[in-house]
Amino acid sequence: MNKTNKDNFSKNNSLFYNNRGMVSRKTISLLETYFKLSCLPENYGILNSKPQRNNNDQINMVEFDLKIEGTEITMKEKIRKIKNIKKELSMEWIEHFEYMSETNGWGDKQMGLIAYKLIDDEDYKESLTKTSYLKLKKEILEIAYPLEM
Repeated sequence: MNKTNKDNFSKNNSLFYNNRGMVSRKTISLLETYFKLSCLPENYGILNSKPQRNNNDQINMVEFDLKIEGTEITMKEKIRKIKNIKKELSMEWIEHFEYMSETNGWGDKQMGLIAYKLIDDEDYKESLTKTSYLKLKKEILEIAYPLEM
């Protein structure tokens, strides 16, 4: 592209060119996100997928005490109750729950009972296992991320 063509192109497409030439990759990434989703992220670090929530929905949180090993200190930690497994369950939630259970020293059965209480999805609640966290985790992951064959 020669100089005059570049000048004409940059005047006509000022969205993609600035005074120094091409725009940054960050800007292009934001534009791609905008065109795909018709919205922009509130922060630059929020480009990874997160569950979408309706502003009318209330987020129910449950608070647990976390014991710090080797001290007599306990901290409060909150975790979200899952109302809809397909929409709200994420690996972040599972990792957070497993971190809390590891900190408190819960076994598989205790984890299963507690995780079962944290899931309020009426469509699947009755069919879920409550005596083993490993079985429950497998079941909820199969619901949230079904295998397509």
